[in-house]
Amino acid sequence: MKSKHPIQICSDLAFLLKYDSHKKSSYKNSQVDVVIHLNNSSDREFFSVVNAIKDFRSESHITIESFSFISDSNKSVVKGEGGCRLSAIKDLGIKYSVIEYSGVDGLLNIISGSNIIFTDKLHVGISGIALGKKVVSLAKHQKIPRLYKQLKIENTCVYKEEVNSKNVQSALRSSWSKTPSDELIYSSLHEFSLSLENFLT
Repeated sequence: MKSKHPIQICSDLAFLLKYDSHKKSSYKNSQVDVVIHLNNSSDREFFSVVNAIKDFRSESHITIESFSFISDSNKSVVKGEGGCRLSAIKDLGIKYSVIEYSGVDGLLNIISGSNIIFTDKLHVGISGIALGKKVVSLAKHQKIPRLYKQLKIENTCVYKEEVNSKNVQSALRSSWSKTPSDELIYSSLHEFSLSLENFLT
């Protein structure tokens, strides 16, 4: 059934991020900064991420300079019940900060200074990918793995039901070895726009 009115398809604006100050990640002397944005994840999922990072750090000989736990709502969610999440990071001997950001610019400023991002949010992942960061997604909705598959980086996405240290570490390895190019991002968006137009018409 054809629509009576023309429908314009707009690419996700996050993919159009191009700021001079937001340079793509470099890994000088294998030193990296990690951002963790898991506001809606359980402690079990969080500890799967921490253990995956610990094992990956050992096998890859990278130095993790810092962890930033970020939230747009409630710092207590970041800390975990009884502060258990922060205690796990303290045990790794890595400096950390808890940051409550406000608005898009606040989020982008944090992401732009990182190398690796763990998130259960679609748009945090999209922003990281668009800025050339290594992103590992803990997917809570089917639209997230669909997008990652479209960008040919589905191995960096773990379904919520499958989150464990082993699977998160595998996703981290995949993310570390491959970041989608600008060309791939834009060609995937173009393919998506065409398929959506065909569906609507």
